[in-house]
This record gives sequence, structure tokens and C-alpha cells, in this order.
Amino acid sequence: MSKQVDQLLDDYESGRISRRSFLSTVTAMAALGSTTLRAQAKPELEVSSINHVTLFVKDIPKAVGFYQDLFGLEIKSQQPNGINLATGQDGQFLGFYGGTADTPEQIHHICLGIKNFDAEKAVRILADRGITAQIRMRGETPELYFPDPNGFMIQLQDESYCGGAGVLGNRCKS
Repeated sequence: MSKQVDQLLDDYESGRISRRSFLSTVTAMAALGSTTLRAQAKPELEVSSINHVTLFVKDIPKAVGFYQDLFGLEIKSQQPNGINLATGQDGQFLGFYGGTADTPEQIHHICLGIKNFDAEKAVRILADRGITAQIRMRGETPELYFPDPNGFMIQLQDESYCGGAGVLGNRCKS
């Protein structure tokens, strides 16, 4: 990139480009350069998928029936308070939870599938960035949650997570 900046500076000094063009081009190059460097670094938490989206609904059977009838989605796993429907061959699913008249109907959270997921390690990585994460135990499965800067709830789980049993939550059907 230094050759490009040198050439740009020569173009500016010789009058081939304006000061405004010089500054806007250097700014764009700097922004692209930092984005490229950031994208090339191996992340500490490597996302492999959007694992699932959980919807809070008042009537779980009605919601599940709608998605099964319209899209042919099959049950992937069940929990005492909800049902997960498979949305493809890559393990993603839609979760339907709540099921009471008082349930606020909303997208509750988005779960990102993480390669080689370790809940305790993820909590430390997030804490190093000033992010407070909570681990909720569902049986033997640790489920990690935290809000993003906009207040959206994010869940992190192993890429094999299906809302099922086991330490990784990856035993889908009993």
C-alpha cells in the first residue's frame, strides 16, 4: 500500500489530482486497509453459521403448524417449553418458545454456531472486550447469552448445537 500512497502523493504534488481527491482516496485506502487486516486475522470465536433464531410466540402449536404446513419443516428437537424446526441440511433451525397469553411475540435471540465452542473460554474472550455474558445451564448444556451493542440478544453455541441434550446440545432426538 505504501507504493500506492507514494504514487498518490506524486499525483497530488504534480497537480494531476486535487487536494480533495488526494484526501478522500487516502482515507478510503486506510479504511480498506484496516478492514482487510481485521478480516485476515483469525478470530478467537470463529462463527460457522447462524445456528438458529428463536421466536417467542403465544401459541406454539399454531406457530409450528404454520411453518410445517407452509414450508414442510420437520421437528428437529423439543424442549419442555418449546419446539425446534429444522430449516435445512446444514443444521439450522427455528425455535418456538413461550406459549402463554403473556408471552411477548418477538424474535428473542439469534444463535451463532462457533467452531470448537468452549463456553468458559467464550465468556473470558467477551469479558476481555467489556461484554458481560451469562451462561444458563439447560440440563448439562451450557447456553451462553449476551446483548450486542444494539440490545439484540446473541447466543453462542457449538456449530453442532440443535437444542438437544448433551454437553454441546447436539443430541437432537431421543
